[in-house]
Formats: sequence, structure tokens, C-alpha cells
Amino acid sequence: MALDIIYEDEWLIAINKPVSMLVHPGREPEPDDQIAMKALRNHLGQYVYILHRLDRPTSGVLLFAKDQETQSKVSIIFQERKIEKRYYALVRGETPQEFSVDLEINRAHDEVPRPSLTHFTKMKEVVIPSLEQSFTLLNCHPITGRIHQIRRHLEHKGHAIMGDYLYGDIEENNAFAEETQIKRMMLMSYLLEFTHPFTNELIRIELPYEEEFGRIF
Repeated sequence: MALDIIYEDEWLIAINKPVSMLVHPGREPEPDDQIAMKALRNHLGQYVYILHRLDRPTSGVLLFAKDQETQSKVSIIFQERKIEKRYYALVRGETPQEFSVDLEINRAHDEVPRPSLTHFTKMKEVVIPSLEQSFTLLNCHPITGRIHQIRRHLEHKGHAIMGDYLYGDIEENNAFAEETQIKRMMLMSYLLEFTHPFTNELIRIELPYEEEFGRIF
């Protein structure tokens, strides 16, 4: 699988991760080109360092460091929430124009829940008559970075992301996929914005709607 590199400098590199790609090796063996970290390593001829993660079915902006010093500096930017992250999500139903979810969630049942916060803004709404259902395109602004945060927050509000078979409704997802021929989870990381730790420049890495989003709207 060819890499779509959308930003690169001496210290950092970002790709547009497709929905099928893992960020790092999982429990089961995978070809190197299906793992972002390994594909980038092979492309650059050097090791790369993970800065954040996207779920396998989530596409979009994924940033890596080229060395450990950069990883350390940018990781602090993430930890101190000095980086802007934005996602597009297509969800079931009609949402308020603006809403937030402030919810304690945990990684596993035996872990202590931790605070999580996401702000949502409605961008567009459409009705698909054959499904007798409305759908909303949301701009998602996660403040914290918990596992499956946006997915869990939207399921909590009754607006599961289309194509999310973990938190959404199986029959509704199947009907949506059959009608639209979109067979993916409709969640996309489209923006990272932060101050570069070495140049002090404002870095804005942004992607347009992916084709599947444009097909709906």
C-alpha cells in the first residue's frame, strides 16, 4: 500500500492513514504495508516514533517523530493539550447545533474511569429517504485523548457513528452500507495544529473531506 505523505520536515512526518491500516503492530501478524509505523520505517530507511494513535477504522492525519528528542517534545505538547485536533464524523439522527460530552470513561472494566471531554458542532444534515433516516456531519473537537473517546461519546448521546460496528447498531450500519455502498466507519481525523517545538512555527496539517463524506453531502 502506497503511503500518502501530507507533511514532512527534518523532525516530523505525517501521513493520511487509510481505514485499513494499523498504527503499530497488533497481536496478529500483518504485512508491513498495513502497519503505519513499519511502512514509514521502510519508506524512510529509519525508525519512526509514535506520537498519537488512530483506531484502525479511523482515517486521516497521523503524525510521527523521526527521533526520540522530537518524540519527547511533541508528546509534551499532546499531554499539555497544546495541540488542536479535529475530526469529521457522520452520525445517525439530527443533533443539536452545538453540544459537548463530559464523561468519565476507562480503557478496561477493571480500570478507574478518567475524565474525557469532546465538543461537537453540526456542519450539515441530510435525509436519505430510502432509509427513512436523517444523518448529521459533525465537527468533533476532543479536548482529552481517551481510547475510543469520540466513538463512545457519540454513542452515549444516541448518535453513533455510521459504520461503527463496535458502538453502533449492526442492522442500521448494514442498511446504510447497502444503500450508500460506503463500507467503512465514518470518522476522519482532518486537522492537527500546533507550534513546532524547534522552529516555533504554527504547523497546520489539514485534509479535505474524503470521498465517502462527499458522496453523502
